Amino acid sequence: MGSILTRVSCPPKGMGGMTDLPTSSSTTAMAIQKMPASPSRVITGITASRKPQRRFPAIHSRMEELLIQRKTKQPLEYPSAGSTFKRPEGYFAGKLIQKFGTAKVTLISIVLTVISLVGISFAPNLVVMMIFSIIGGYGAGAIDTGLNNYVSLHYEARHMSWLHCFWGVGVTVSPVIMSFFLGDGNWRAGYRAVAAIQAVIMLFVVLYVNRWDKLEKLSAKAETTGEESGEKQNIFKIKGVVTSILSLGLYCSMEFLLGTWGATFLVNAHSCSPEIAARWVSLYYGGIMLGRLISGFLSMRVNDKMLIRLGSAVSFAGIVLLALPLKEISFFGLLLIGTGFGPIFPSVLHIVI
Repeated sequence: MGSILTRVSCPPKGMGGMTDLPTSSSTTAMAIQKMPASPSRVITGITASRKPQRRFPAIHSRMEELLIQRKTKQPLEYPSAGSTFKRPEGYFAGKLIQKFGTAKVTLISIVLTVISLVGISFAPNLVVMMIFSIIGGYGAGAIDTGLNNYVSLHYEARHMSWLHCFWGVGVTVSPVIMSFFLGDGNWRAGYRAVAAIQAVIMLFVVLYVNRWDKLEKLSAKAETTGEESGEKQNIFKIKGVVTSILSLGLYCSMEFLLGTWGATFLVNAHSCSPEIAARWVSLYYGGIMLGRLISGFLSMRVNDKMLIRLGSAVSFAGIVLLALPLKEISFFGLLLIGTGFGPIFPSVLHIVI
């Protein structure tokens, strides 16, 4: 609830003018009746407005403090090349995987994503939607970390490439799934359909959870043997870790940059319509999927370093083509960039881990 401000408008002559009466709706009429009678005073209109009262003043006060801190530490008037975030203390994916195993963490993570998707589909407002989005973020983050680590330790380079290839499948297919439901304006049904697909994947994980555990137990024995012999390893002393972290940061920035601003670039630089620009950006993600599919087969004959170099060369050629004023032909640069990007991320992960 909040206070009500009633504004009574009268002619400008005599005692007239604008009179504000901060009253409740029940006392407004009484206040008007008690106004002194005058031939020059005629009520011509009444406007009531509500001043909202905050239900949780402590929360709103804390939010205002954080906004002030953000404006102070992150001034908007200066150009920005991105943001870095500090991981909060407590349990994170690595510790959870060590304690419960990849299979269980992956299973729980998929359950969280299903809950998130279903919750968003039934969300009555933006706040509820944001809460379920955070739940989905926890699930997606743990899956990403767990599967990358598991495949790198127990499988070959081609499996890592194909693992990330199916990320491309999801990114490419998901807009198509949603488009079927958005045609009728029923986006909630689209979220439920994706949740159903996640639930099927969850069943497969349940069926094969024992196979995951067998491989991890073998790895755990090897690690225990190393620890008993006194061998302790600092992760930053592993050859290539620091350069890999830097290269992955630059790569992820490039991938995100094109995915986010690629359509805007086509519209502004090439006078392309938004609809066509969106299709070409989808083709860019399709190129990433294609690049990872091809690199999976190439990895049987070519090592990770060569795949990274080939991918970098192809993506650079795509950047040059996209920059040329060749109208629609330049748009194929997005496909080339995506294809070149394909092998870089999985190959860097596999060569280090």
